[in-house]
Amino acid sequence: MGGRAGGGPGATEAAGGPSERADKLPEAGTTPVQVHVNLPPEKLAACGIATTPAKTRRVAAPKGWLASLLPPNLLRFRDEIAYNRIVSGKAGDEIECDGAILVRRNGKGYEIFCQLAPELLEKKYAGEPDKAEGVALSVVRLKQLVARLKSPGGENIDPAVLERLLKVRRGAAYQDLDSWTAFGPFDPHTTDAKKALAMEFPGEKAALSGDLNPNITYREGGRTLDFRTTATATTDHFLDLGRAVGSTTGNIIAYGIREVNSPTDRKATLRFGVDYFARIYVNGKLVYEQSTNHASPKPNQFRTRINLRQGTNVIVFKVLSGTKGFGFWANLSEPEAEDGEKEDAAVELLYDPTIKLRNPYEYFYW
Repeated sequence: MGGRAGGGPGATEAAGGPSERADKLPEAGTTPVQVHVNLPPEKLAACGIATTPAKTRRVAAPKGWLASLLPPNLLRFRDEIAYNRIVSGKAGDEIECDGAILVRRNGKGYEIFCQLAPELLEKKYAGEPDKAEGVALSVVRLKQLVARLKSPGGENIDPAVLERLLKVRRGAAYQDLDSWTAFGPFDPHTTDAKKALAMEFPGEKAALSGDLNPNITYREGGRTLDFRTTATATTDHFLDLGRAVGSTTGNIIAYGIREVNSPTDRKATLRFGVDYFARIYVNGKLVYEQSTNHASPKPNQFRTRINLRQGTNVIVFKVLSGTKGFGFWANLSEPEAEDGEKEDAAVELLYDPTIKLRNPYEYFYW
């Protein structure tokens, strides 16, 4: 519980007369607030503050504006803390939290002496991992306690924390690949997807190399095919290959071919969905095959990392139609987002990952 200086934590009036307790929270950045954390007894004595060794697992809630800064979960600990408890100070000082905190008027501002600190628990079990895990959450709470005391004075944030906060950690940006050259259709004469995709059809070598000369023709099943047909994806970025090559029946193969320019040699993430089976080639090299049944087709259903070379690259989708559709969605990570594969990973954690909360109520209580 709170008390007046001059007679210990339970005193009601400081030597020299009563002081006025400040009940209004100092306005951040305008009211000078200086915070001293875990000073040794000799430095406290030089400031007119007497202490005595003490141990505690929890301290009483403060009064006045400190009460709005320090909720109860910052004032109880999972293990015993040894600290130097404040027993007296100068006239007008306010001793709070069973001697863990002293508040002193200093002109128009305040000085706060806090004897609770993260290192009192953080270093207690340095060589005992299990025990260190047990007190880890209390260490976090002690850091919060000190930060809350410092915040009203507008104290500068820790440089390492500031760097993390100001660093933009954007997810990967993706370019929708909506315009393609469509080539086909071809009948594999088999319902085995793996065998059908492995077949080489007329014009395939030219497609994989990016040699899309529109004046060269290829014969297939009595039809003459060339690379003149272009297709643009719909508003939801689906490239309807069946419509582009004029075939809506099932068990048909067609190709989608396009060039992609890259400013440098780099790795990129290709995200796609396909209706229904496909092989994907980059610069003539097979990089992905989907020849087994999968869930209902949708965008970004699959992804693969690909190597792009500086300059022009050729991406080819060789698609085997399903019974109800024939096409694909595709997008590619932008050059500045080469870490796109990790876009869904958390880059900052609120708590030390070693902390294990085995009971959902632990978070709120501790």
